[in-house]
Amino acid sequence: MTCSDRRPSIRFQWVYCQLDILRNCIPAAIPRVLQNLPPTLDETYERILECVGEETEEYTLRLLQCISVSVHPLTVEDLAEILAIDIKKTIPEV
Repeated sequence: MTCSDRRPSIRFQWVYCQLDILRNCIPAAIPRVLQNLPPTLDETYERILECVGEETEEYTLRLLQCISVSVHPLTVEDLAEILAIDIKKTIPEV
């Protein structure tokens, strides 16, 4: 896959993320929200990660780490198993 082959996928993901943000807006807020949407996919992801609450930060980090090194796309069941493992009890500290 070349970089040019990936472009439509990146654009689609960016649009999807932006529409998801807009979906949660009240109609009167849409013009303001449109003015403040992140211009790139990286900045969109950054904004999403900034919204992760402290209470779920550990789980979010664990899932993102596993997703980033997975050799195949993970299913919802895979993600549930990852969260079910208590890493602090399973892996001894070195």
